[in-house]
Amino acid sequence: MKKLTTILLLFVTLLSYSQINFENGYIIGNDGIKKEVLIRNVGWKNNPSEIEFKISEESKSEKLDIASIKEFSVNDSYKFKRFTTNIDYSSRNANDLSESANPEWKKQTVLLKLLVEGELNLYQYENGNLVRYLISSGNHETAEQLIYRQYNNVSTQIKTDYSFRNQLYTSMKSANFKSDDFRKIDYKKADLTAIFLKYNQAKTETFTDHTIKQNKSTLHLKAVAGVNMTSVEFSNGSNNSHFEFDTKAALKVGLELEAILPFNNKKWSLFLQPNFQQYKAEGKTKTVTTKIDYKFIEIPIGARHYFFLSDKSKLSLDAGYSLSFAMDSYMKYGTLETPLKKSSNYFVGMGFDYESYGIEARYGFERGLTKNSFYMGDHKSIGIALKYTFL
Repeated sequence: MKKLTTILLLFVTLLSYSQINFENGYIIGNDGIKKEVLIRNVGWKNNPSEIEFKISEESKSEKLDIASIKEFSVNDSYKFKRFTTNIDYSSRNANDLSESANPEWKKQTVLLKLLVEGELNLYQYENGNLVRYLISSGNHETAEQLIYRQYNNVSTQIKTDYSFRNQLYTSMKSANFKSDDFRKIDYKKADLTAIFLKYNQAKTETFTDHTIKQNKSTLHLKAVAGVNMTSVEFSNGSNNSHFEFDTKAALKVGLELEAILPFNNKKWSLFLQPNFQQYKAEGKTKTVTTKIDYKFIEIPIGARHYFFLSDKSKLSLDAGYSLSFAMDSYMKYGTLETPLKKSSNYFVGMGFDYESYGIEARYGFERGLTKNSFYMGDHKSIGIALKYTFL
């Protein structure tokens, strides 16, 4: 186990160093001069306070903090502009809502992510669970937050402030919008992006939807088939005997649903991989015949990190927790038979994908199959599986 952990840690460390991707972009400093550089594109989830860049492929990387960055863009996908503005830090947690109807403003200098750029610009500020949207117009030298918040009033009823709808109407009525056009808009990226695009399309021929090339959540459905080398052992509590069944190959068939997370350049995902397996074996101690028939539905739930090698190929590491539900299964020691039921364990794995095809190796740590006053059974496996992405 210690060797496996060491190998995985070394693998992650080596690949992490190879994952520094610098892409074409530019930086505008406080002097207003635009410099073409290579910027490390990390698919920012939270608004950055610094960036890493290179003058050329051969040069050493440098870092620049927010105080020196007026604007930067990378790969025609991410564009950030610096503003000093008020951000409402009111909690949206239902158990921690403010009793005040007024926003809890905090003046900050931030690099805001541009979502829509045109006559009216839409920006996003994100810091952990805090997500705010802002607007700028005219010379775009200042940005104002669109206000949406919930609070507890004196009667402990939750009230909602939809001021952002009126702000949008005031800013967009020149495009012949009516107040009714904003009544059903939610304080969400999709809704706000749509109305800003509609406005800019009506007002100018030059506008940009930056969200098109930015990271978005995507779902993949994969077919999975493989084989696990499975071993089972048990201990008899009544006579302190110990027995190990032979290691056998157990076929695995199933599906995987994977959700690519909308940050860090599609390098992180969450997955659910239900599959069916069966392990059958017989053995004999000096005096007693043993038998196991273990049929089960396994549902691994985990997180995966990708390391891109090219546009078509990538390596991955994953880890997670697996639930297993036995189906008409039992373990028999002599005449004593006990059913096998629900069990769980942790797992780690690594894989390689090329276009729609993939291969993955996975190690399942020991899990208890049954426990009673007579014996305990434990299951562990190491296996390999082929995958095909068809959605």
